[in-house]
Amino acid sequence: MTELNKIILSKLLDGESVNEIAKSLNKTPIQVHKQIKCILNSGYTFTSEIKDDGNVIYRPEYSLRIPETNTAYLKLENGHFKAILISDLHLGNVNQNIRYLNEIYEYCIKEGIHIIINAGDVIDGTFSKSKQKISTPEEQIAYAIKNYPFDKNIISLICYGNHDYSALENFGINVNQMINNARPDLIGLGFGISIVNLESDQFFIKHPVNNIGLKTIDKKLIICGHKHKAALFNQKDTFIVNVPPLSDLCFDNKQKYPGAYKMELILNKGVIKAGYFEQLIFNKGLKTVCESEFTFDFNRELLTESDIFNKPKVKSLQNRQMTQIDKFNERYHR
Repeated sequence: MTELNKIILSKLLDGESVNEIAKSLNKTPIQVHKQIKCILNSGYTFTSEIKDDGNVIYRPEYSLRIPETNTAYLKLENGHFKAILISDLHLGNVNQNIRYLNEIYEYCIKEGIHIIINAGDVIDGTFSKSKQKISTPEEQIAYAIKNYPFDKNIISLICYGNHDYSALENFGINVNQMINNARPDLIGLGFGISIVNLESDQFFIKHPVNNIGLKTIDKKLIICGHKHKAALFNQKDTFIVNVPPLSDLCFDNKQKYPGAYKMELILNKGVIKAGYFEQLIFNKGLKTVCESEFTFDFNRELLTESDIFNKPKVKSLQNRQMTQIDKFNERYHR
């Protein structure tokens, strides 16, 4: 391990955040993240604690265990959590509009919001609801890495969706991994569903992906992309937030304009008790069109990734069936 990496590891063990380490070493947060990637190759794993002031603290462990990939841990300075909810950017589509995302960042800076939750379909992937102006997944990802806004005090948590997954399914291109490596401020939390542990409670980010089986999640807060329509509703004591598109892919009169949600959660003794939601739309500027408040009584049981992902179905071979390897061996008398 290099001397620089030893210094960074020592500072991580002392509980310093990425921004604090970058400042003390006269480096950028992205440079520090790249060195942390090198430390990973020395046998360390990290659990990350995301603070609601936009800082990330990595806690090193010397371990051979496989870390959870769809889970984030958020730490609050007080019992009040603020975030902006966005979804369905579809970068690469002719109906993308990066200006909306830039204005969301400007809004966050103005309002002192440090967390953006992105509910998926960052890129348009390998299929489209309309036409594409950037046709390949590689170019779409490169565009996202270059043009997604950056602010050192803003973290985006991303649950990648079915359009993002299409690049992996059809070409083996993992947008989650590629963007994580290039933009550590854009924290990818896997495909289909993500768990955000918030103090002693949790909520979920969800975007349907065909090949990923999920178990039912009851009595929790779930932030959903994919529908391209804003909605807030209770479904058997599960509170659903359908996030509107942050692109011009608005399909009917129920969602005329692109937009986002501002979400504020009130916690009591680490448990989510109430929520405030402000619906924002882009119509000659960013405007508030609706404000709603809710009280919650969620399930206190904390779920993990093993609780929410169904095991993949594997078809067993009948005795009379032969694998391709068996057929090869039989043909060539092996």
